[in-house]
Amino acid sequence: MTGPRSPWKTRYFLDTEFTSFESCELISLVIVGEDGREFYAEVSDFERGLRSDFVRQTVLLQLGNPPGRAMPARQVCQELPAWLAEVPLKPRSLLCFDYEGDLRLVEHLPGYRLPKG
Repeated sequence: MTGPRSPWKTRYFLDTEFTSFESCELISLVIVGEDGREFYAEVSDFERGLRSDFVRQTVLLQLGNPPGRAMPARQVCQELPAWLAEVPLKPRSLLCFDYEGDLRLVEHLPGYRLPKG
């Protein structure tokens, strides 16, 4: 048995859906924090012709729930920094992901840069 996790870090978990491993264009992203904070967005202007069979058969069926979170990529680039600005950096926060491609997709949103820290 391990001891309790350090109380001075809040983990935030990032996950994305994207068109395919070949084209890798962002479809949706979610960040969920252990503190209950959550950001979710669906990119409405991704290139639909690039979708893999998996995306067509599984991912697209899940979009629209919750409603009202579909938006052009440029709007995601506005809303994500506003949401991140509300995340307390102290005590130290930690962004977690299980696939480096998730982070790369967020980093490559047009005109967007993840804040330092």
